[in-house]
Amino acid sequence: IREQVGRYRARTLICVLAIVLTLIPHLSGWAVRPTGSTYLARGPIAFSDTMVYYAAMIEAAHGHVFTSNPFTSEPQQARLIQPIWLLGGWLMRGLHLSVESTYQLYRVLVMVGYLVFLWWVTKPVSETVQGRTWVFFLLCFASGFGWIEYIFFHHGTSFDLWVSESNTFLSMLHSPLFMVSQLLFVVLLTTWWRILTQTIYNWWWLPGIVALAIIHPYDVFTVSLFSGLLSVWFLVQTCLPSLHWPFLVADTVCPVCFTIY
Repeated sequence: IREQVGRYRARTLICVLAIVLTLIPHLSGWAVRPTGSTYLARGPIAFSDTMVYYAAMIEAAHGHVFTSNPFTSEPQQARLIQPIWLLGGWLMRGLHLSVESTYQLYRVLVMVGYLVFLWWVTKPVSETVQGRTWVFFLLCFASGFGWIEYIFFHHGTSFDLWVSESNTFLSMLHSPLFMVSQLLFVVLLTTWWRILTQTIYNWWWLPGIVALAIIHPYDVFTVSLFSGLLSVWFLVQTCLPSLHWPFLVADTVCPVCFTIY
């Protein structure tokens, strides 16, 4: 029982640490704001996008189902369906909080479910709970190769340093939208791999793609690209086994070189 409690405690501490770390920048920003000013609670990445999210939540809080983007060069009509911010607007209206406070509360609530999902992802990776715990820790806090560029070339333009979908921690820090889209992204890719390897079609594959297109449209192109790469990988393994290792090396080296570039 003590061993089980210890393992449960380790997972809980990782979750609490992740939540606290994402709150520190916003709590410190709110604490040092000048007198009479309002802290907008925007993250360090894609901060201009956050204002678009705020606008959609405010429109939803006012009773609108269709939203618009008021930060464009031309006026728009409310024709956008944004389920994530629709729920956020309803939460804002129900709790009578400011849009900034509601956004952060909403982010933490989604983050809890997202962390549970990350733990579920570790299940096929390791047979031991200790192994799953380490993988879970890496999933929460690890990054890509952007640190190489940042240290040696003094740039911060690598995808894993500013595109939050490529970094789980940045997704948790930034937005409920990116967490949900990343969740769908992983589920769709794993499902596609099972379709290829088990030749069993999952009926909700297409609805999942449609849901991703509604929530975060450009991720559809990304998941389609990776699904294609998985298909090529499967064909190489089954039809051209002699090319298995060269393809593995190329599939590993090319993303690293591209990331550094």
